[in-house]
Amino acid sequence: MPVLLVAVDFSPRSDRVLRRASLIARSGGYDLFLVHVVESDQAQQQVDMQLAKAEALLAEMGASVRDADGLRCDCRVRVGTRDEAVIMLAQEIGAEMILLGPHRQRPLRDQFVGTLAEKIARSSPAPVLVANGLPTAAYNLVMLPTDLHLASRQASKVATNLRFLRQSQFLFLHMYETVGSEMAARAMASGSDDDEHEREEAAKARAELERFISSCGIDTVHRAEVRAMEGLLVHDLTEAAEQHAADLIAVATSNKGVLERIALGSVTSGLLRSCERDVLVIPR
Repeated sequence: MPVLLVAVDFSPRSDRVLRRASLIARSGGYDLFLVHVVESDQAQQQVDMQLAKAEALLAEMGASVRDADGLRCDCRVRVGTRDEAVIMLAQEIGAEMILLGPHRQRPLRDQFVGTLAEKIARSSPAPVLVANGLPTAAYNLVMLPTDLHLASRQASKVATNLRFLRQSQFLFLHMYETVGSEMAARAMASGSDDDEHEREEAAKARAELERFISSCGIDTVHRAEVRAMEGLLVHDLTEAAEQHAADLIAVATSNKGVLERIALGSVTSGLLRSCERDVLVIPR
């Protein structure tokens, strides 16, 4: 059976991610594997105390999942750095996906260190799902923002083939940049009005999106939309998700190089830090 690795910290956030994990496990035929990490950068006496307490709490949580949800569930407490310990365990058990709870807002630390979800998503061999919303049912509409590049194509294929999303609808969204003021001025000088120019740009973007979807070989697309960027991309994506009532946003990341990680990470990190909807990060 495929396995979902669920990271818990025994806070109310853990209840949310555990409920989402149970919903996914039942719909996709997964086993669950719960992990809690005791931070190693503290006195050994403190580590030992937290370790004993965590093992008892995690065993109780696992028993509840098995009894209440009828799911197979294993548990493990690890000592170390949280992101490294979670990724290492995911590799050991061959987890098909890692699930995390909502982000705890710590603006200054996030700015310089990054969130746990960001650090795990950057190095994870498997997709990472951050359960921000209240889990009530399976995902109905999955929004797939795309920049029409290779990472987006690969992420789209992975998302549409995940077993727990087989009954979901997919919305492909391409946010395109409008031309600069100089090009707009030339268009007006040649007799074209702004509305006509905007329609031409939208038509071009729509054709590019259709070619992209066709090249992906995906036959589960239910909707496709293009939008002109109006402000910050993260804000535009969040607004689009709200308008369409998407309950999951799936985004791509890349482990190829530093520059690519920075470029892609600006959007992915923004969504992981601020989005109130569930976010699925798919590694390249």
